[in-house]
Amino acid sequence: MPDRARRIDQTATMTTPGLDLSKLAVVYLRQSTPGQVRDHVVATAEQYRLREIPERLGFPADRILVIDDDLGVSGQTIAGRKGMLRVLELLERGEVACVVVRDIGRLTRDEFNADIGLIARECYRSGAVIITPEKTYNPAEPSDALFLGFQGLIAGWDRANIVRRLEHHRRAKQARGCPINGAVPAGYDKSEAPRQSPEHGKLRITQDAEVRERIALILRKGLELGGVLAVVRFLYSNGLPVPVMRGEDGLRGRRVIHWVPANRDRVTRILKNPAYAGAIVNSRRVQVLDRATGRRRWTTRRAYEQCTVIRDAHEAYISWDKHQQLLAVIARNNQAKTYGTGQALLSGLGLLRCGVCGGPMVVQYNNPRRRRPDGRSSKNTPFYYSCARRQEDGRSAICQNPAGPHIDRAVTELVLFALGRLDLEGAREALRDRERRETETVRLRQQRVDALTRRAQMLEDAIADATRPEARARLVARFEGSLADLEAAKREATQPVADDRPVVSEAILERLAVFREPVAAWLRFTLRTRKEVLRALAQRVTIHPDLDGYFVVADWLGGGRAAAKVKTLRRRKIYPVPEDVLALFGDEIGADDSVRSIVGCSGRGHRGERASPRQGAEECRLRSDPTPRWCGEARGTGAGSSARRDAARAPRPTRWSTLRSPRRG
Repeated sequence: MPDRARRIDQTATMTTPGLDLSKLAVVYLRQSTPGQVRDHVVATAEQYRLREIPERLGFPADRILVIDDDLGVSGQTIAGRKGMLRVLELLERGEVACVVVRDIGRLTRDEFNADIGLIARECYRSGAVIITPEKTYNPAEPSDALFLGFQGLIAGWDRANIVRRLEHHRRAKQARGCPINGAVPAGYDKSEAPRQSPEHGKLRITQDAEVRERIALILRKGLELGGVLAVVRFLYSNGLPVPVMRGEDGLRGRRVIHWVPANRDRVTRILKNPAYAGAIVNSRRVQVLDRATGRRRWTTRRAYEQCTVIRDAHEAYISWDKHQQLLAVIARNNQAKTYGTGQALLSGLGLLRCGVCGGPMVVQYNNPRRRRPDGRSSKNTPFYYSCARRQEDGRSAICQNPAGPHIDRAVTELVLFALGRLDLEGAREALRDRERRETETVRLRQQRVDALTRRAQMLEDAIADATRPEARARLVARFEGSLADLEAAKREATQPVADDRPVVSEAILERLAVFREPVAAWLRFTLRTRKEVLRALAQRVTIHPDLDGYFVVADWLGGGRAAAKVKTLRRRKIYPVPEDVLALFGDEIGADDSVRSIVGCSGRGHRGERASPRQGAEECRLRSDPTPRWCGEARGTGAGSSARRDAARAPRPTRWSTLRSPRRG
C-alpha cells in the first residue's frame, strides 16, 4: 500500500472530538498547473480519495463537499482561485465543520505567509478545523495555530525555492547557447551529443535536403518579393508545400516533418523566426499579471530589446542583418494598411476614443466586395471603427462599431471648421508682441545687473574707508549679500525668457499661410499630410453613440471643442450621451427641421423615419437650409452666425456614397 494511502487509512482511526456532523466537510483539491492535472493522474486520484477521511469520521455522504475548481491553478495567491474563494465564503457563513486537504501547501503557497493567516482566521471564527492525512489542526489551539503558520511559511518558501532553482537552470542552459523557449523549428535538428558535451541540446541544420532547400527558398523569396502574401502566392503557383513540425499522429508523439499547403500564418512563422538567422531569443513569451482577474496570462511577441538575444548560437540560413530587413519589410506592409495607404483618416494616430467606455478605438478593414447568398455581390463598407476594450474574461467589449467613412467625413468637416477660424494676422501681431516683451525683459535684467554691480562697488569703497570695527562688520555683511544678489542676477540674465505659451515662429506662420483657403488646401493634401494636420490640431476625438446616429466630438489641443452629429439607422443599443456634448448643440437637437448630420449618410431608413437617398441620386438635402449649421466653437460655446458663415465655405457632398450604413448596435 502506498504511504499516502496508508496515511489516509490511518486518519480514519483518528478521533476528532467536537466536530458538528450536521455541517459540511469540505474536501479541497488543487494542483499547480494544467500539465500536472494531465500528466500526474495518480496524484489527482489520491486527492479525490481524501473523501474517505470525512466518511470515516462519521459525516454523511450528502454533507461531504468536494471542491475541485482549482485543479491546474497556482497557489501563489488566493486571488483568482475560485475554489478557495468558495471555501472562504462557506467558512464566513459558518457552514463548515472541517476542511480536508492533502497538505498545507494545497491551501496556499504564499511566500509572505499572508494567505494562511486569512484561512486560519476564518476557520477560528467558524469553529472549523483543518485535517490532513498526517495531522488535525485546530486554529483555536495556540500550538496548532503556531504550527499551521510554520507549515504555510515552509510551503511558500518551498515554492519560491523551486522557482529560483528552475530559473537558475534556465539561465545556465541559456548561457550555453541552447534554446529554452519553443520547439525545434522545421529545418533544424537537435544535436545528439552526450549530456556532458557543450554541444548538447544545440541546433544544427537538418540532413533532409528537401526540407533544407525549401526553408532556404522561402527565406530568399521573402527578401526578393518583399512580403508574406507574395511568398504565399509564389508557393501556390508552383505547387510547393511548406514543411512544419508535428507529432507522428498529427497531435502527439515524436515530432516529425509534415508537408502542408502554404498559408499566411505558416509562411509568417518561417520569415519572422530568429532561429533561421542563427540566433536564440529567450524570454520572448512571459507571464504578466492580469489585475482584473488576479491571474497571470502569457504575453508574446516582445521586442528583441526586452529579451535575451544570443546571436551566432548555431548554423544560420540567413544573416542577422537580412533577418532584420525581413522584419522591417513585414512591419512596413502591416503598417501600410492603417497609415500609409489605408483609407481611414483616424487610424494610427491614437486619438480616437469610445464615448461609452473611454477605451481606444481601432480600424477594421473589410473586403470591398460583399458576396450575397444568392451569388450576387455588392459594395461593402470598406472599414469600421470598433472599440478595442477587453472584458474581464478576455473577450472583446464591442461597445460600438460605426462605419468609418461617415466618421471620417464628420472629422474632416470639424477640422475645416477649426482651420477656417485661424487668425494668421493676429498670430503675426502676437509674435511681434512676444518679441518686444522678450527684448524688454532682457533690457531690464541687464539694468538690474548694472545697478547691483555699482552697489557692490560702492560698498567695497565704503569698507576701505571705514575705521570702526562695528561699522566695518556691517558693511562686510551687506557687501556679501550684494555679491550674492549680483550672482543671481547674472544667472537670470543668461537664462532665456520663460513663457508658457506655445511658440509660433515666422517659419511656421509662413507654412500656415496655406490654410487661408482651408478647403482648397485640404483637397490638395495627401492622406498622410491630413493625418499630420489632424494630429497637430486635435487632442482627442470621441464618438458617442446615439439612438439614430453618432456624436463626433473633437477636443482641440489649445482648449475648447467642436461637435458634429452623424445620422445613421436607428440602433438597438441605447447609451446616454453626456450633457456637455448635448449642450454644444443647444436647441438644435430635437427640432423637426434641425441639423441631423454634418455629412451625408447612405442606406435605408426605418418605417416612419426620414430615409436616406437611393444609391445613385444626384443630390442630397437633409434640411431646407442649405447652409451648414455648426455646433460648438473653438472655445466650447454654441456657434453663432459668424461660425456658420465660416463653415459655409466647407465642401458639401453633392453625390451620395454607395457605402452601406453602419450596422445596428
